[in-house]
Amino acid sequence: MEAFMDEVTFLDSGSSVVMIKRWSASSESQPASEVRQIGALFHVRETESAIVVKPVRNISSFAESTVQKELHDLLEKLDHGGAKNLLMDFADLEYFGSCMLEAMRVLAVQVRQLQGKLGVCNISPVARQVLELARFDKVWEFHETFKDAIDAVKDE
Repeated sequence: MEAFMDEVTFLDSGSSVVMIKRWSASSESQPASEVRQIGALFHVRETESAIVVKPVRNISSFAESTVQKELHDLLEKLDHGGAKNLLMDFADLEYFGSCMLEAMRVLAVQVRQLQGKLGVCNISPVARQVLELARFDKVWEFHETFKDAIDAVKDE
């Protein structure tokens, strides 16, 4: 596995494996504004108007070094990147728990400090209920599709 992957981490006494393969700018011809950062938890892409975060698995614990590193990287990207708006695309995640809510809260605080906009799209009915019960619908704008969400966070 280590021959083909950039990072291989064994979790929970070896019963789980996290493999990370990072995208290389030389391997594809994609504009810099579309560069993707592929992580174990989030796929991140920056557009002209927003940083798009696509969770690919639920966060089980903040004790995982992967969680801390990827959140730190996202906060750094918000601080030093060009986009101040953040869009969470839940197309690959049916449901999530309190650790994902905490990650969303941390990201929302940072975006609010930058006076940016927040959006969530492709939310399953279960995930929507979780977000509404946690009153995240008061902070994050909900959108049915990615196109609707990216249009909503564009700067005027």
